[in-house]
This record gives sequence, C-alpha cells and structure tokens, in this order.
Amino acid sequence: MPKPPVRAHELTAQLATQIRAGEPAPGSWLPSERQLAEAHAVSRTTARAALQNLAELGLVRAVPGSGVQVQQVAESVTEPEMQRTLDQISVQLDEIKARLARLEAAAGDGEPTA
Repeated sequence: MPKPPVRAHELTAQLATQIRAGEPAPGSWLPSERQLAEAHAVSRTTARAALQNLAELGLVRAVPGSGVQVQQVAESVTEPEMQRTLDQISVQLDEIKARLARLEAAAGDGEPTA
C-alpha cells in the first residue's frame, strides 16, 4: 500500500507560507521539480504533487515548457481565507500522519493493514 502524501502536504504548506510572505515575489519562477526535490530532500513525485497543490490554491501557475510561476494573489482571496485553507491542509496532514502511524503500528504487530 503506498504511503499517504505526507511530505507533499508538508512541502505545500512550507512553500505556501513563503509565497504568502512574498518570497519568491509574484511573477518570479520557482525552481524546477528536480531542484525542489533536491533542495527539500523529497522525490520528484512529491515535489510535483506540492506544485499541483499550490496551483490548486491559486498561488502558482504552470506554464508548459517554461516552469511554474508565482501568481499575484487575487484581491478577492483575503489573508483569513488563505489561512483557513492552510489550516485545512494542516488538519489533513495531521489526519494523514495519524493514519500512517496506525498503519505502521499495525504492520509492526503483524496485523493486516487496511
């Protein structure tokens, strides 16, 4: 059974916080998936998932053949709304970690995992 995408959510939260703080600035380009993976000690699949999550949050946009560009946060998205979204990601991350811990504990007991 594949592990839940804990690292992707962690990387998403970290990058979202940086982007919301203005670093990197709107209009700038993020490092490539490979560079992000190396810099954060994750797989390219994890880096790709984090970038997709950021795009879903409206913080970046993928430009085919060019990379991923930081977006200007729409004025309609307020700081409290963004914080709620990040809080939801954090709750999901905590739930994933708890489930992973239960699965690992069950696997250690020789119990079948579900």
